[in-house]
Amino acid sequence: MLSQGIDIEDVEPLVDIFNALGNQQEKVRVYENIEAYIGDENFEFSVWQIERDKVNFEWYNGGSQEREKYISLIDIVDENKREKRPITDAHEKIEIMIPIVSREQVEGFLCTHTKMKSEEVNKRVYLSVHILSFVFEYYRLIEQAKGSGVIDPITGLYNERHFHLQASMDIQKVERFKKPLTSVGIKIKGFDDIVSKSGYEGGEKILRFVSQILEEASRKTDMPARLSGEVFGVSLYETNREGAEIYLERLQRIFANTPFVSDDMEVTIGIDSRIVEYEKELTVEEMVSRTKDL
Repeated sequence: MLSQGIDIEDVEPLVDIFNALGNQQEKVRVYENIEAYIGDENFEFSVWQIERDKVNFEWYNGGSQEREKYISLIDIVDENKREKRPITDAHEKIEIMIPIVSREQVEGFLCTHTKMKSEEVNKRVYLSVHILSFVFEYYRLIEQAKGSGVIDPITGLYNERHFHLQASMDIQKVERFKKPLTSVGIKIKGFDDIVSKSGYEGGEKILRFVSQILEEASRKTDMPARLSGEVFGVSLYETNREGAEIYLERLQRIFANTPFVSDDMEVTIGIDSRIVEYEKELTVEEMVSRTKDL
């Protein structure tokens, strides 16, 4: 990033892109946000992805006629799919092919079809390439997770498997963009006593109640999950320890003022909690394990 003259302040306008990732919106929404971020309506570009050694046309910021014209360039992209450096002489319809590299592998290209007319557009294009390396990696992992079960059947929240996946992607983001990241672990107090008095059905009602409050108290970029038994985790992107403490204080107030009420019981939920703040060299496994350790 620094080699392209990109400062960390340039990251600030990218919140919508990360929100789209965090909410697992379709990739087309992410591409639309990147187009808006580049901000030059006369600048034409296309995005190509390489999956299993096959080149796929992903996106073009123009009309259907231009789209068909650029799809025809697939053979040119395929011929250069292992090039890790920008290519300026691939084809007369391509100004520059910029490789999208993740983990030392070429995952695709952003191809420009008109000249970048300002230094600001140039910076934003190159930063967009860095963002696209995440986008491809993120959705690749999402596809891997599909079918392996990422939803907790009782609460409807994500489970530990997906929490681990999200933590992995969030750590990559904070290392690249120097943003804070915390996770909070939350455990229902006296849950075994609740189950012994009201049975497993009553216990499941409490789990669903807690899950609903976590979802309502969290931002779109936060991700609550059920990690095990009565233990939940919430990933708080762009949040430091102080922000996590404020989040937990708000949760404590909500639980204190909102008892669970049903035909057969009324319970004021108490919680134990802990905060795990990401530090350099902390692994995904360590972060998830510490979040669960209540």
